[in-house]
Amino acid sequence: MARPTAAHVATAALLLAAAAGFRPVVPRRPATSLYAKPLARKQSSHVPAIVDEDTFLAAMSKSAGDKVVAIKFYAGWCRACKTIAPRFERLAKEFGEEAAFYEIEFSANKDLCRRLDIKKLPCVQFFRGAEGHVATVMCGPSKFPDVRLKLEDLLGHSHHPDDVPEFTDVSEHYNGTDVSEAYA
Repeated sequence: MARPTAAHVATAALLLAAAAGFRPVVPRRPATSLYAKPLARKQSSHVPAIVDEDTFLAAMSKSAGDKVVAIKFYAGWCRACKTIAPRFERLAKEFGEEAAFYEIEFSANKDLCRRLDIKKLPCVQFFRGAEGHVATVMCGPSKFPDVRLKLEDLLGHSHHPDDVPEFTDVSEHYNGTDVSEAYA
């Protein structure tokens, strides 16, 4: 007689339990549908979430004066949004002293997003004190550097190509040796 495998033993145990009136608890597979509710994201300490209009207004009150506020609009089902999330987090860490950073989940705040004229995801809107909304940057993964440039521009940081020299003179690093003579 052949020795029973683990699968045979498990099946026999389930059949005996069912015959005795017990219903086994079988763990369900996680939902993989496009319409499944996304898993909750770990809240970032550098990028707090705006969850409703009241928290949006509170965030805007922080921009009183001349402080820049950057708000990322994203959705849990958006792959591009997931790709730029760590980049936005790094910006928040780097510029957190000079600007305030927030994020708004599109699916949970559709009315607010509609009023703020959000038509594509991901995007970042910039606000500043009395000026209010000053810029919107549509920022898929390849365009995310535009967010940094706009932020630096709003903060008054220099990033213009004119500030970088066209060439660097390295002749002093040759210890008096003429390179053209070495290859002649």
